[in-house]
Amino acid sequence: MTNRRTFLAGAGIAALGAVAPGIANAGTTDRLKSLVDSQLADAAGKGYPSLVIGLFDRHGQYVAGTGDSGQPDGGRPGGRTIYQIGSITKTFTGLAVALEVVHGRRRFEDPLQRYLPGRLRLPTWQGKEITIGDVATHTSGIPSFPESWAKRPDIDWRDPYAIFTLKDVATALRETTLPREPGKVFDYSNLATGLQGQSLAIGEEAAYESVVRPRITGPLGLRDTSTALTGEQCRRKATGHDETGASTPDWHVRTCAAAGALYGTVDDLLRYVRAYLAPARGPLGEAMRLVRQPRVAVDPARNIGVNWILQPLPRSGKQLVWHNGGTGGFRSFAGFCPGSGTGVAVLTNIAKEVDPIAVELLDAVSGP
Repeated sequence: MTNRRTFLAGAGIAALGAVAPGIANAGTTDRLKSLVDSQLADAAGKGYPSLVIGLFDRHGQYVAGTGDSGQPDGGRPGGRTIYQIGSITKTFTGLAVALEVVHGRRRFEDPLQRYLPGRLRLPTWQGKEITIGDVATHTSGIPSFPESWAKRPDIDWRDPYAIFTLKDVATALRETTLPREPGKVFDYSNLATGLQGQSLAIGEEAAYESVVRPRITGPLGLRDTSTALTGEQCRRKATGHDETGASTPDWHVRTCAAAGALYGTVDDLLRYVRAYLAPARGPLGEAMRLVRQPRVAVDPARNIGVNWILQPLPRSGKQLVWHNGGTGGFRSFAGFCPGSGTGVAVLTNIAKEVDPIAVELLDAVSGP
């Protein structure tokens, strides 16, 4: 989830400090430690205020961090340091939708309009309605950030979603003309996923929490994955930085909470992606299997399931299931390879991508 406006260029930031001691599980191999520590050392001097990486294979897990997260408790960044995870939130929303499908309460072919509050009227294409599946695969045609929103004189681009209410969403939908028939072309949309959240009776962040906590984060034991932090969690939260290295506020996604409102940790994200590799019996496990099935081609190399992207790793060719995220001051990546039983999570507190780090690590640990 990213801002539509490019941040102004400015001064750089200090280089990363020494690598923090990693947390190794009993079965951790020297290979995992070597791979992660090498990436952290390579990141030094590349502008990351802090960086935390977690990597696992079938034999163990290793988590380590580097830099200064600016967290009030003064601790060195690690697996329990809290960051905004941005659009990785969408995978939780997709899983909540899949649970509705598994329980028989809705179908991907159903019009999304059927489940929305009355004041939110979706545009149609020559009478064809946008379906739940169209939104889950980013083929709805709904803009990610409406032009009328971008023109608001009171918008604060450091926290661009904060001012928008359900009334603003309704107005934007009335002004939207779909560019094509829904279900045909992948076109990533934060607003559409926000509407998927509204269809689950999710309003702002607190209401999103009331849906996700009992259905997903609670059962999976993700104690630090939340839209609202406790006092203790706030003391573990990293300070975000924009592309210039200046500190910047957290984003408050409000009515589009389902698109990017969650905070999280590397420890939680590793637990989360592990659950997809060995889904438990029952509705949640069935939903986890459902969301990682390919539904629509993004391009010749990639497909999308339910808010998860699927593509082969560049060297090993193993299938990678992944999502990344970004707010004004944070970047994130979580992914796993079903064929090799491996997974990765990377978090940083600056608007600087971490995708290449994550992909390189998974490719190395998922090799032939």
